[in-house]
This record gives sequence, structure tokens and C-alpha cells, in this order.
Amino acid sequence: MFVATHVVMGALIGQNVTTPELSLPMGVASHFMLDMVPHGDAKLWDEYKSGNSLVKSLVYTAVDAVAAVGIFIYLMETAPYASRATMIAGVIGAILPDFLVAVGEGMKTRPFLWFQRQHMRIHNVFASRLGDMTFRAGIFMQLIVLFAALYVVKR
Repeated sequence: MFVATHVVMGALIGQNVTTPELSLPMGVASHFMLDMVPHGDAKLWDEYKSGNSLVKSLVYTAVDAVAAVGIFIYLMETAPYASRATMIAGVIGAILPDFLVAVGEGMKTRPFLWFQRQHMRIHNVFASRLGDMTFRAGIFMQLIVLFAALYVVKR
């Protein structure tokens, strides 16, 4: 899923949970639940790792990261929330798994490599069995989820 989608879902959790201590792990759980839904990028990691689609993967990641930061700032300034800390904790939890994968790419230590494998196994649990959608269809589906969640957060 887009990191931007994870940010919005983390914010939604942060709006509806009473403490940061609960919001953070629920954000992490939401990340894995969203990633299990086939969304057109199951092969992107493999293409990145093999070097076949390095530029595509990096552009996709950069655009997503910029959008995620922009959405986060927008939500912190405009979305209703009871506690800034609870909302921030939900967002941190929701993006933490992807952050750990990125750190693992740089560090290549055993715990991070193990986490990468587990993350990708969960990410592809249904796409590997049922088949993934096309990359274009996946982007479209993710945009629908992103804007629907953004609508709910802003209500």
C-alpha cells in the first residue's frame, strides 16, 4: 500500500483510540492488514531487489513519501483529534513496518533481514495465492482507499 494510505489509516486510528500506547500497536496492525490486500505491487519489491526496475521503484517510493509527508502535515493541521500524541502514535505505528524495511535495506543485519522476509510474506499472503492485480489497477484501487479514508478522517 502507499505509505500515504498508511498515514491516513494511522491518523484514523489515532482519532478513535484513547491513548498513544494503544494507538501505536493498532497502527502497526493496520499496516499489515492493509498490506495483505492485493494492491498491484507484489512484484515491485522483487523487481527492485533484482535491479530490473530500480528507477521505477525509487520514483514510486519518492512520490509516495512526499505525498505521505504532505498528507501528514495537512491532517495534523486540519483534522479533528482529541490528542495530538495519540494521532501521531497511530501514524508512526502505521508506517513503522515500511520504515524498518527501508532501514534493513541499508543495514543488512540479521534482525532487519528477518523482518523484511516476514513483512514481504505477510504483504504477499493473498497476492501469491490469488494473484495480484496489475500495477495500474493497484494504484487506482489504492487511490480509492486513500481518498475514502481521508474523507472519513476529515469528517
